[in-house]
Amino acid sequence: MRKTFVPLLLALALTGLPGVAAAQMMGRGPMMEMGGGMEGMPELHLLMRAAQLTPDQRSKVHDLIKSNREAIRPIQEQIHALREQLAARLTGTSPVRLDDLLPLQEQIAKLRDQAARQRLETALAIRALLTPDQISRVAEVQQKLQSLHQQIRELVGPPGPEGCPMAGPGGPGCPLMAPAQPAEP
Repeated sequence: MRKTFVPLLLALALTGLPGVAAAQMMGRGPMMEMGGGMEGMPELHLLMRAAQLTPDQRSKVHDLIKSNREAIRPIQEQIHALREQLAARLTGTSPVRLDDLLPLQEQIAKLRDQAARQRLETALAIRALLTPDQISRVAEVQQKLQSLHQQIRELVGPPGPEGCPMAGPGGPGCPLMAPAQPAEP
């Protein structure tokens, strides 16, 4: 099992689908039933599976995740609207200055911080449901997951810039960011 597990994880990491594929490989836990857990905590469903939740705990975690999603949805909608405003100003025909864009960027940053705080509060509420034994199991699995991530980084190098999976040490760089080549005469 171990000999096939590490190459399988590597293949999943290279295709960019580690969360989805790992979740399917591991089975559908309470986090997957709720749409994959909480943004920013991609391994939460794996950690909760490791905790071996009781049915009552599963129900409470489900309620916490649902409540978190409902609390964050309006924040995400506000961020989306602000990003659209920012994009419209950047791509519009009117002149634009940094001072015109900074207030929008600051609002986006505040909303992201607000969403991150909400997620942390939810994570703490979930943690409060766990027994000391469950917390120990979760800690052990988290350490193993970090070790696997480190092994992947050692095998393929760190990830490149967002949207550029081929960039990295010794890699060709990001073709999306390469300067345009002049047309040949």
